[in-house]
Amino acid sequence: MPRCVGKTVDGGQCKRDAAEGSKKCYQHKATKGGKKAVGGQCPMKLGGKKEKGEGGDSLYDRLGGAFVIARVVNYFSNEMLRSPKVGINSPNPKLKEWATTKVKERMPGLKFMRSLWVCTATGGPQQYAGTKPGKNQMDLSEAHKEFNITSEEFDEVVGILAKSLDHFGVGEKEKKEVLDAFTAHKKEVVSA
Repeated sequence: MPRCVGKTVDGGQCKRDAAEGSKKCYQHKATKGGKKAVGGQCPMKLGGKKEKGEGGDSLYDRLGGAFVIARVVNYFSNEMLRSPKVGINSPNPKLKEWATTKVKERMPGLKFMRSLWVCTATGGPQQYAGTKPGKNQMDLSEAHKEFNITSEEFDEVVGILAKSLDHFGVGEKEKKEVLDAFTAHKKEVVSA
């Protein structure tokens, strides 16, 4: 997919993918003359500075909100399936079974749930509630218990998430905060 031809507020090149049938990403398409369009967002470097007076300081806001988070989660989820360690060719039989037999029926909902989780974890207004509730709202233990995930497999997923954030040009500070929020749940995901 071609990259957006738009510029960031700091004069750099936008790192987002262009919207289908356009030369601009959806955020640049929603602006006119550099001014905020109705329902649009000002163009900014993903994970970078907003124009003065725009938005809040939460990680959610600095990432660009729900639509940007969902786009990263979509890409991340697809990349996980391609991974030889955790995807369709995983040596973990439970992960391989999910990736080969359940992916078509479950992936759309999983992408939605992952997006909600990230929105909640980064301070967004959305409220994640797991389909398999754990000890608290953000607990991931029950949702992952059946997969017998190893520490190495979890670390692979962290690496895929880091590369996904890089793919969308997320700033280093924001990338570290997202990865820290995710890795804080490693003990819940990894089987003992």
